[in-house]
Parts: sequence; structure tokens; C-alpha cells
Amino acid sequence: MTEPHDVLIVEDELVVQEAAERILRLEGLTIDKVAKADDAAKKLHDHTYRVVISDLMLPGGSGFDVIELARSRSPATQVIVITGYATLDNAIQSFTLGAFDVIPKPFDVGELLGVVSRALRFRELSAIAGGISKPPSPTREERYFLGQHAWALLEPGGSVLFGVAETFPNTLGRSRTVELPEPEGHTLQGRSFLKMSSDDEVYRVWAPLTGQIIAVNPRIADETDLIDTDPYGHGWLVRIVPTNLEEELQKLTRR
Repeated sequence: MTEPHDVLIVEDELVVQEAAERILRLEGLTIDKVAKADDAAKKLHDHTYRVVISDLMLPGGSGFDVIELARSRSPATQVIVITGYATLDNAIQSFTLGAFDVIPKPFDVGELLGVVSRALRFRELSAIAGGISKPPSPTREERYFLGQHAWALLEPGGSVLFGVAETFPNTLGRSRTVELPEPEGHTLQGRSFLKMSSDDEVYRVWAPLTGQIIAVNPRIADETDLIDTDPYGHGWLVRIVPTNLEEELQKLTRR
């Protein structure tokens, strides 16, 4: 198999395809692009890519097909979904199938750069033993995961902690800020509840469960390195009271 190309863009909206290509070429990345799911299948059969960026609604198939094929052909390939149909079910199914992240349309330059940069770093770190934060061991409390993106930990008394999972630790830019949500705000499963930024890059964190926020981690704003050093402990992000717990837990993975 040939050496991996950088990025395959699978997008039938020409203006979106060209915008993504232009942004990523300026970062020095090599780009392939197709407009149909069946054309993407041919590309993925002949080549290996570090990152695949795919719309969900495509001629000749769907973005879900692209996720499954890309991940089966090369598990190291990270798939980013971009979609104008960013429903909760679509986001959750994308993560369940192994998507690295989901970007709703219209996206901005910082968000696309942030997710692609993080995906490339994650791919590199995944090849290094011990290079990324691992899930909690079986001897610790079991968590519920939204793909490899975020986790939820049920606490005594009915509250739930949220934190980031494998695709965040050690993949963010070093000079970063965290926009914490309001302590009395709400989260919605599969929707963004927190943003981080680093230089020109923007990162969203998607909520694993729906609920009312009752606390934010007071250390995170000033000690953002906790996301790298202790993502399953002191690096937690928010505490919520869930509103649809039993049904929504069925959409997460327990480990």
C-alpha cells in the first residue's frame, strides 16, 4: 500500500469542497477530493489517508458508509464528519461508527483547522506506545463514552461528571483557553457545550448526556494542562443533573 496521503475530502457541495481544500492546502497538506460516496470508496481502496473529511448526505451513499469503509481499510485513518444535518442522532451515530469528530456547517477556518490538526496529532500519538491518555482501568469507576470524544461518570446522588476522552489529551495546541459554560446552563446530548481555542484553532466538546449544569471545574480555566495530565480525574469539565438518563445511556459505550 502506498504511503498515506494527508487528506481526502468527500463533499458534493463545490463551494464547501473548495473552501476546505483552500484552507488545508495553506497548511501544507496534500489533498484529494471527490463528490460521491462510491468515488470515495474507490479512493479508499487505492490509497491510504491520514484524515478523511466527509459530508453525511452524499450521492451514491452516505457519510456513514465512508466512516465504516475508511476505518475498516485503515484503523489509523481519522474521519471527520462535516454536515448541514447536525442532528443529535447523526452526531451520535457518527461517533459510534468511529468518527473522530463532527463539524456542523457552516464551519469557520479556525474550527476546521482545529479539528484536522488534532486528528493529525492523535494519529501520530496513537502510533507511540503510551503517547496518549488511556481510558480508566477496569479497577476504576466505569464511564460511559461518546465515541472516543467525551465521557460521563455517574456519581452517587444522581449527578454526572463530563470530561474529554482519548481524542483530546496531548493533541491540543499548548497556548489554549477554555470557554466554560454558565453553571446554570444546559447540555444536550450530541451538541457542543464547551469550546477551547489555541492560536487560530477552535475545538468543540460534545455533550454525552442532556442535563442542567450545576458546576464547572474551577481549575480548568487556569490549569488547562489537566486535560492532558489527568483527563479522567482532576481534568473533569462540568457536573450536570441529567434529564433523560436511562434512554441516553443506551447510545453511549460503557468501559
